[in-house]
Amino acid sequence: MVNAGSLTVAPMVRCCGAIIWRSHCPRTWDDSPVYCYWTWLGGGGIGVAWGTARSLVRPINQLATSVHAISGGDLSQPVPQLGKDEIGELGQSFDSMREALKKSLEEIQEWNRVLKLRWMIEHASSKSLIVK
Repeated sequence: MVNAGSLTVAPMVRCCGAIIWRSHCPRTWDDSPVYCYWTWLGGGGIGVAWGTARSLVRPINQLATSVHAISGGDLSQPVPQLGKDEIGELGQSFDSMREALKKSLEEIQEWNRVLKLRWMIEHASSKSLIVK
């Protein structure tokens, strides 16, 4: 270990194509294929775990963004295609729900326009009868 003021740094060495901390490495590290195997296996396991987590987190974040937009009343943006797995099916379900909500809202708005016109016609005709 090298002490540089308040910072202690362990020297690094190159082993089996990887850079490792010397303090975690026996003196015969370069000569032992077992240590190299475990180094690459551990690194590969970390890589696979990171890739798997990324493949789950990214679509879930996209879905969460779309659902927040829908809950805020923005029904114009479709939910993106998220794949063919369970998360993708969930995304398709949310998009179907968004379409149904959009259609229902448009129907309600159309009925409100029709009712308003009917009310205006009835109100105008009743006032014209009173004036006469």
